Amino acid sequence: MPLNETDMLRLLHSTEHSFVERKTIGDMNDCVKTVVAFANTLSNDQEGVLFVGATDAGEIGSHSSSLDSLQKTLSKKMQSIYPAIYYTTKTVEENGKECLALIVPGSPSRPHFAGPLFVRDGSRTVVATSERYESLLAARTGKTYELQRWEGKQITLRIFSRQSGMAYVINQNTQEARVIVANQFYATVFYNNRKHSYPLNRIEISYDDVADRLELQVDGLPTQN
Repeated sequence: MPLNETDMLRLLHSTEHSFVERKTIGDMNDCVKTVVAFANTLSNDQEGVLFVGATDAGEIGSHSSSLDSLQKTLSKKMQSIYPAIYYTTKTVEENGKECLALIVPGSPSRPHFAGPLFVRDGSRTVVATSERYESLLAARTGKTYELQRWEGKQITLRIFSRQSGMAYVINQNTQEARVIVANQFYATVFYNNRKHSYPLNRIEISYDDVADRLELQVDGLPTQN
């Protein structure tokens, strides 16, 4: 349920809540880090709250900045987060004073970084595209990592086929193939003068000791008798 005014005031004064942070107007340098930490740590159904314009004691401070100006400043700071994080803002008022609350849910797009992800594109340094970002993340997982190491290289491709009612039978026409691309969902290989893509859950990785190269063992689709 969305946090109401009573909830916000309770959290503002809470000193024992792990996912409540307070920053004064003059101490906003770590706001981006706090928002990123909330998004990376909380589950998708949890929310963290960052109060900007409040003290560690939970008191709203006096400040000359308008909340509109403050919100614009924070929005500009949040643009450095990669990938972008969804958050909402709410004005909190007590005793005639106001502060701004940033409400940050756990993110399904984690991990996030407090700054853009840079890669090289030829002789230039550029911000990574979302596709390159996903590829770099995928490269940290076992099966995808090994497949990406063999991109552009020759491998042995062994396809297992099975007929209805029968056990698995190794296809005797073992192929020499080349890995074109691999990510966390599928791998594309080239053989017989065309590309073939297979979901990772149908691929097992082994090694062809005779040819001294990677071997992919693919679970082929069932065939009829």
